Amino acid sequence: MIKKENIRIAAIIPRKVYKKLIKEAEYEDRSLSNMVCKILKERYNYKDDKEDE
Repeated sequence: MIKKENIRIAAIIPRKVYKKLIKEAEYEDRSLSNMVCKILKERYNYKDDKEDE
């Protein structure tokens, strides 16, 4: 379910980057979108009230 405070983003990335993201997401047992979200949160030092495990 998409909450009102969330926004959907579409981006075009190189196939090599996509494959690396898929491998890393599988390694961490995450979906691709959750992996990208984790990377962006780390990059911008964003902290949720509910932290991901």
